[in-house]
Amino acid sequence: MTLSDKLLHAILASLLVIFVVTYPVKMVVSGEISSSLLWVGLIISIPITVWALVRLFTDGSSARKHFTTKNSIWFGVFAFTAGIPMISTMAVYKGFPVFGHLFYSEPAIVEVTVERKRSRFHVRGYIFCEGIFYAKEFKSSFDNSICGLEKSDWYNLRIGDKVTLTGNISSFGFMYSDYKVHDFTD
Repeated sequence: MTLSDKLLHAILASLLVIFVVTYPVKMVVSGEISSSLLWVGLIISIPITVWALVRLFTDGSSARKHFTTKNSIWFGVFAFTAGIPMISTMAVYKGFPVFGHLFYSEPAIVEVTVERKRSRFHVRGYIFCEGIFYAKEFKSSFDNSICGLEKSDWYNLRIGDKVTLTGNISSFGFMYSDYKVHDFTD
């Protein structure tokens, strides 16, 4: 394995760890920085993806050896062009605010209004998040969902209801830990 392969593996592993560690955190990224972070993540992914694709077609590289033995070089092309941008974008979009928020946040209580909620309590693919609703007060470019409501609270929740979220706030966003639902209307 060459130094270039080792460096590429280290970068991809670091991005993957940041993505996996910060994905389940209950945080809404601030609307002011969310679109910038998405663009930064996509821009960072371009040279990494190109580098990985070059290594895929370089004789003697570990990526080429792996995908050639499996007779799936084109699967490697697809995996690199789809996976690297997704992982790097989410690592930057959620990782940077979560780690920054841990150092520069203060306790806060925020009251939000339910704008809409998911059609089902449990949505397939959302492993860490059940009871999802969207708040009018949070406008994020990518994900402004609030999750973690109990089943009974979620089923009784209506558009326009007020929910008080307890957590920490910073310029990066709002990380919530508890909630209280108000004003059930029938």
